[in-house]
Amino acid sequence: MGLSVIVIAYFLISIYLSRELAGVLEIKAIKYKLIYYPAYFTLSMSYILSRLLATYSPNDFTDVIALVGGHAIPTTFYATIILIVYKSIQFVYVKYSGQAQLLPPQFAFGLLVVALLAINIYGVYNGTQHVTKVYDLEINKNIPDTKIVIVSDLHLGKTTSRAYAEQLVADINAQQPDLVFIVGDIIDSDLESVLRKDLLTPLSGIKSKDGVYAVLGNHEYISKRPMEIIKLLGANNIKMLVDQQQEIKGRNISLIGLNDIGRRSPDTRDEKTLQLLLSRIPSKNAVLLLDHQPKRIEIASRNGIDLATSGHTHKGQYWPNGYITQALFLNDWGLKKFEDMYSLVTCGYGNWGANMRMGSQVELVVVNLKGVM
Repeated sequence: MGLSVIVIAYFLISIYLSRELAGVLEIKAIKYKLIYYPAYFTLSMSYILSRLLATYSPNDFTDVIALVGGHAIPTTFYATIILIVYKSIQFVYVKYSGQAQLLPPQFAFGLLVVALLAINIYGVYNGTQHVTKVYDLEINKNIPDTKIVIVSDLHLGKTTSRAYAEQLVADINAQQPDLVFIVGDIIDSDLESVLRKDLLTPLSGIKSKDGVYAVLGNHEYISKRPMEIIKLLGANNIKMLVDQQQEIKGRNISLIGLNDIGRRSPDTRDEKTLQLLLSRIPSKNAVLLLDHQPKRIEIASRNGIDLATSGHTHKGQYWPNGYITQALFLNDWGLKKFEDMYSLVTCGYGNWGANMRMGSQVELVVVNLKGVM
């Protein structure tokens, strides 16, 4: 339901922008409109088009369409914001200056094009510059020093390459971790593109003293093949935790991986599942939670979790969407403490749609976990 609303809203915005652009370009003749409008909407809706085409025949061509369409979405988003701001300023200017317009339409359109190009160029640069975020945490459990690397939201698929997967592995291995967590959305939307490009095989090269653990995200379910994904990741040395717990021998650490919450709000079933898993864990152990969406923070906190790790939010990915994620989640990015529990949310190693970011960065998270030995 939520996705349908977003698609409809995007389509309506595209209609508005197409009419504005047609006015600036003075496209009035029917013969030109019959060329202009189909071309505009093919470009504007190209990401959705790529999804439809990939359903029947995923190939390099649909990947290109997905890449173009990925950029069409934030470009439309920022064009709308800029246009609203410009028209608001122009309204005030015309009202109080007595002039007919703030700027000639063609000149204003040229400035808009320059601004959108600048946004895309910077966004691509920023969206491909991975940073390493380091947190030093101490918990009240008798555990040895443990280095954990956390990544989330890889979104492997139509708009990613094998080189991207190999760079991820190199970045993780450079940290020489004791544990590695991949907190959901490992693939984007279709498994076919991942298999065609052989994007999972590099993940078998991750080196971690005590293993690589992962949970499902909402995009694994969007692919409609979560069970197959679990098997494929397992074949590449990644242990999937789906409402399961795992003891890390020799460290007094236990992991709990919860299944993705999906479209369901947290309720008593989540808490009962968590309590059942906790009942199987020695009380002396530190308990670390892997949960793709940071929607069960309160449940985790009141049940004695020491560290809850999540992703999903991308910190909005495009400014000013970060203000929306702040309103939706108790913790939408970074480190916060809830009672005795740390909540750590990464804004992701990858991107959705276009490989670009505005107002957030792609990151690899390192946690140096200390106990009270």
